Amino acid sequence: MVIHVLDNYYLAITLLITIGYQLFFFAIAFSLKFDKLTDFAGGTNFVVLAIITLAFSGHHNARQIVASLFIMIWGLRLSAFLLFRILKTGKDDRFDDKRDKFFPFLGFWVFQMLWVWTVSLPVTVLNSPNVTRYPQPAFGTGRDIAGVILYAIGITMESVSDVQKYLFKARQSDKSAICDKGFFSWTRHPNYFGEIIIQFAIFMIAVTPAANGYVKGQAYKALYATILGAFFLTILLMFVSGLTLQERPGAKKRYEKGSHWEEYARYLNRTSILIPFPPQLYEKMPTLLKRTIFLEFPIYVFDPAKHSDGAKGQSAAEEGESSGHKPSQGDNRQKCGAIAFKTPLREPLAIYICHCDECRRQSSSAFGCSAIFPTFSIPKKMKDAMSVYSRPTASGHSLNCYFCKSCGTRLIHSTPGKNVVSVKGGCIQGLDWSKARHIWCKRAMVPIPESVERDEEEPADTFGYGAAVNSGGDEVPVGGIGIQMAE
Repeated sequence: MVIHVLDNYYLAITLLITIGYQLFFFAIAFSLKFDKLTDFAGGTNFVVLAIITLAFSGHHNARQIVASLFIMIWGLRLSAFLLFRILKTGKDDRFDDKRDKFFPFLGFWVFQMLWVWTVSLPVTVLNSPNVTRYPQPAFGTGRDIAGVILYAIGITMESVSDVQKYLFKARQSDKSAICDKGFFSWTRHPNYFGEIIIQFAIFMIAVTPAANGYVKGQAYKALYATILGAFFLTILLMFVSGLTLQERPGAKKRYEKGSHWEEYARYLNRTSILIPFPPQLYEKMPTLLKRTIFLEFPIYVFDPAKHSDGAKGQSAAEEGESSGHKPSQGDNRQKCGAIAFKTPLREPLAIYICHCDECRRQSSSAFGCSAIFPTFSIPKKMKDAMSVYSRPTASGHSLNCYFCKSCGTRLIHSTPGKNVVSVKGGCIQGLDWSKARHIWCKRAMVPIPESVERDEEEPADTFGYGAAVNSGGDEVPVGGIGIQMAE
């Protein structure tokens, strides 16, 4: 028997149940200053809504059962894992500034109400009387199968990655170590990717009666409108409580505390932010593709020159030697002292000593020296002191060469569309030359020590950042990107 409650889409009753359920747990959490039930309340709320709407529907066809079970399994797994984790950690850092404040703390719970109710919409509407009164296609359509496959991929990625990260942290004495194992070697947030895939999979199954022409009228529109749930979760994870709270703030924290920053910068460079992709290919991908197709938008990117509190000390370096600033590793300046800037890493990704003809000409010496860094911004004050000229290279790229207007010292080489730059090694204070690799040695004009790493021509393996020189001896930065001047 179908049960009609308030409206025939079960929107009002599910909203009221969600509000009551969340307020009950809010009262406990606020009164006892108790964090351990917060995420448990969110995950189990999905289970409650799925059970109630399925029971009220009076029609238990296979599609309803599968979609309801899928959201229940997801909600139970998520709430169980988060409860287990909070029992181990003791408290939730998200609430340190809210726990004792009624309205800010309540605000989180109100947002959780909206999250649960909206993401549950596909199952809620599928189980509603306005949909079940129509004949239903047999379960097993192509859309159903695709939904089941996507759900299996999503729940596997989310579940396994949660366990992988928990075990990695539990086994590491260094709590700042970088988890780049398992799914985390292909994407920095496999759990988020899995969660997004799960919700779109459930929507695909739920919308099948409308997509196959069985459900008509307003119910047809209502089923399609439930994609709002999957989009809401995606927006939440990408722009509200997920990536925006972890990407730039996490990188900033590592940079300022020196917590494996160089290693983490390499991890960022080779690992997709959300969509799983082979790191060997992602590392060499043009920045334009990373910032668009692969969703690594500028709001996630940490630039030490712009976003680090430590960048406030940049002005001391910009004043030159007369300011009393003592050069340290990562400080860069040329002969006249008109230009000074900091590199984003304490050590470069690679160092090359190139003996090709072009490097000899541009350095007016026997060889050229390049230190490879991820792209970074030069302070605006330095803009007027630098000039740039561009020239084509043998490989068809355009090489941008930045130099000091005052004394002519070459400073930076870059190639548009890549994600690292080449800083001229002689300008870097404290550079460890023992790590340098000699290339184009067959054209060397001076003896090369026997103990160094060397290549007769363009190296076959250049630390994963492309060749330091083009075939034919044209110097280019290792995968370089056009320099981004700070505004």
